[in-house]
Amino acid sequence: MNIKITALVLAYNEENRIRDVLERLDKFDEIVVHDKSSQDKTREIAEKYGAKIVKTKYYNDTVPLDVQQQLREYLLSEQDNQWILSLTSSDIVHYAFYDEAVRVIEEYGEEFDVIEIPCYRYSMGVIGKHTFYGDIEYKAKLWKREVYIPKMTMIHGSMFENIDKARLKCNNPKVAIYHLTHSNLLLIMDRHWRYAKQYVIDAGREGRDRKQVMGYAVRECIRLVFRYWRQGIYRTKPEGLTQLMMLIMYNCMIYLNGYFSPEKELEIKQIYQDIVRDCSEKKD
Repeated sequence: MNIKITALVLAYNEENRIRDVLERLDKFDEIVVHDKSSQDKTREIAEKYGAKIVKTKYYNDTVPLDVQQQLREYLLSEQDNQWILSLTSSDIVHYAFYDEAVRVIEEYGEEFDVIEIPCYRYSMGVIGKHTFYGDIEYKAKLWKREVYIPKMTMIHGSMFENIDKARLKCNNPKVAIYHLTHSNLLLIMDRHWRYAKQYVIDAGREGRDRKQVMGYAVRECIRLVFRYWRQGIYRTKPEGLTQLMMLIMYNCMIYLNGYFSPEKELEIKQIYQDIVRDCSEKKD
């Protein structure tokens, strides 16, 4: 069996991180960067590592169907490898992972179209059951290109819930995908502001009004606090509390974007203009 694997890397304005990702993919038979219209040097850097670029429009958490269709057409017609490993620019691949992936495909590739692989998700440098992001998890990131069928899904969600899957278990627990996120405050603030703003826009397209969005944000904040205590996340100090604050902040940004509609901003502006006018000296 001649097994070849393409690494498909999602990126947006990742000029500071994309090198670390691509340098650890040199064993893969092809690298494709799915770029969401970056405004920095992401595409230029990726091309220096031999990556091919699929440029799509920008989107938030939910992957639009037309973007998925564009990716599907590329995977089926512009590259020849049957197996795809889907990654983000937060993912670092262990150097021995490729060989393990080939091994599990040789063993299960005829029977299964999707393979779950071990992933460690770090947030703020920590991992474990007493965090909001848990410990090791197995995610459906290795799949045959034919099963990539457009459907509404999130960036970190799975398109393959109803498909039987094999699972890659490595003798060496270090051989895995490492999702390294929330490394600095500037990155967190940038991501969360963009995502919160886009969340409100997407909600409007789905027919949800701003009061519903604001209510959702409040409920999420309450749910996060309960989860913080119920799961014992408070035991991971101070990172557990910091993760809680970060996630509450994101939902506060959603709330604020929901509140400050163009109409509300115009109303506030008019109030302030009236005050300024009333405080001005009246001239005869």
